[in-house]
Amino acid sequence: MKEASELLNEAAIRLKRQSPGMSLRGVAGRLEITPSYWSKILRGVKPLPPTLLPKIVKVLGLDTQQVAHLQRLILDRIEREQLTAVTGMRTSHKVKKPPAEVFRNLNRDEIWILEEWYYIPILNFCTLSEVKPTLTNISKRLGLKIEQARDAVRRLKHYGYLKEDKDGILIRTEQKVRLPTNKSLAQVRQYHSSLLQKAREELKHTSDEDFANRLISAVNFAGTSKKIKEARLILEEAMYRVANLMADEPKTDEVYQLNLQIFPMTKVCPE
Repeated sequence: MKEASELLNEAAIRLKRQSPGMSLRGVAGRLEITPSYWSKILRGVKPLPPTLLPKIVKVLGLDTQQVAHLQRLILDRIEREQLTAVTGMRTSHKVKKPPAEVFRNLNRDEIWILEEWYYIPILNFCTLSEVKPTLTNISKRLGLKIEQARDAVRRLKHYGYLKEDKDGILIRTEQKVRLPTNKSLAQVRQYHSSLLQKAREELKHTSDEDFANRLISAVNFAGTSKKIKEARLILEEAMYRVANLMADEPKTDEVYQLNLQIFPMTKVCPE
């Protein structure tokens, strides 16, 4: 499991790449601490103070999974260093490996991969153990024109997401990637819109086999907006747990899409 310093270093490097002015000194200034103190936190010499976490989240632009990871580490350290010293025993609480941690976070300059809904499914198709990833199979199994499949594979190879082995078989270079965002982006909205259209098309398939190989469900409830952040975290963790569960087999034969939405159906009306 990543330590807090490792996660913060990755976020700081990503921020500096996006905003060159956000050096160690620049970030420390935003956090209202000395560069020396921030450097010690990044090196793991000083523990991450819980009171500093909200500012770090805002300055580094951490997503919900990263925040949850840091919160777990802080709680575990408090229990280990303070509660254990007083009581002489530990509770059954253990820091669990966040399911999204095994995914590499994409950078903003890689967002083009969401321009077409089928780019990521093609990458996953090339990891199937039971289906040969040829252009013909990609085209037929994903419902693409052969030209679409050829152009997509060419682009994915150009940017290093796919490569060919000595026998000309397509291989995905990275098994798991994700694009965490902390604000609404046009490319991400369009990507999800395309996937929702695919979900609507799936409802036209009515055979028993189709029904058995999918889950399309919904729940409507009354609740409080104060719990939305916690609810989002639970749903996101569940989504990645499902992905890890279904991928943890020596034989894979299908590419799946899992969509989750939670949004208020009621709107605040002006009086």
